Amino acid sequence: MARGHRRHIIIPFTYTNPDYFGGIERKILIIARWLRENSNVDAVLALSHVDSEFGDEYRRLGLAVVPFPVAPRAGFVRRVRALSAYVQEFDAIAIETHQFRDMLCGAMVRRSRSGLRHLYRGHTHIDGSEIPNWRNCAYHALDWAAQAGVDRYCMLSRAIAEECMRRSGVSPRKVSVVHNGIHAIGPLSDVRGGPAPLTPAIAVVGQFERRKNQAMVVRAIAEMRRKYGCDVRARFVGGDLDGYTGEVQQLAAALGVSDLMEFVGARPEVYDMVGAIDVHVLGSDFEGIPTSMIEAMSIAKLVICTDVGGTSELVRSGENGILVRPGDHLGLAETMLRVFSTPAESWVAMRWCGYDTWQSDFGVDAMMRGICDAFARCGLQIVD
Repeated sequence: MARGHRRHIIIPFTYTNPDYFGGIERKILIIARWLRENSNVDAVLALSHVDSEFGDEYRRLGLAVVPFPVAPRAGFVRRVRALSAYVQEFDAIAIETHQFRDMLCGAMVRRSRSGLRHLYRGHTHIDGSEIPNWRNCAYHALDWAAQAGVDRYCMLSRAIAEECMRRSGVSPRKVSVVHNGIHAIGPLSDVRGGPAPLTPAIAVVGQFERRKNQAMVVRAIAEMRRKYGCDVRARFVGGDLDGYTGEVQQLAAALGVSDLMEFVGARPEVYDMVGAIDVHVLGSDFEGIPTSMIEAMSIAKLVICTDVGGTSELVRSGENGILVRPGDHLGLAETMLRVFSTPAESWVAMRWCGYDTWQSDFGVDAMMRGICDAFARCGLQIVD
């Protein structure tokens, strides 16, 4: 669609686990593809592990992938120099960062180049990191110091934007809220309902890590069996971080519900694993905007998730989904009992409302309108 001279932005991205292909990686792919097809800008990916699934997928878009020194071994100065060299090599007009550490590198490069612009697309900010409190405070201080090198903070939820302004002292004039957007992950579900309850099965999608708290879901299922005599099967889809999958499996065995659990690991096509399951659950202790819940809404599933971070910006409890208190496995058990003991037709309106929410506010076009506006506020018109 875009014609004429192609300008460039650089997206530096540092992997914590190069074998993991998760939400941020998928959003970068969506953004890069949209820019390629609809703007006058191409996004060059500076990647810490170029020989990875993410690197391969990015190259399939016909876009450049260049090596970015691996943190923390490479050292901060070396990474700044590498990023600066790519800005010069591609005559880049902007840097777009997606993680805090990469934002710090981008800020240093931006401060040395007056014509360059830097947009930070914050997915989860500092308070959502599993780090000691003293380091959390130190990172907020670094964030405050770095803001001179960031032209726009484009945060994916109001909760993250407020943290950025309140804890890091970032000027509200620099902050935009742009929710994540995705394409539908599969065909629309059959949501006609009926007098019989929904099949007692749930999908739990997300990387296995403690802040995702898959253990809360296991405890809720155990409570349903113990207290209510109701067996709910759960399919867990997601890669592992630091062996947390094993801990959750051990908990399921100790609570006597291993027979109800299926752990399928990371899968490239999520729909193949969860498309036939009508209820999707998230028990996280922290979220920005949970991609798994947006994905579920895009195919009209019923969503149940904890009220943390930006989830209330996506789920309006009782209208397009259900919110429960974080860490409250008893409350989650009661909610699931209600869902699986009432007619399926009782949930049709809620599921359609969730689908409408995705269409209007969490699709790709809505996200890209916000990102293009954020670039425009930096003085860059990237759409002809």
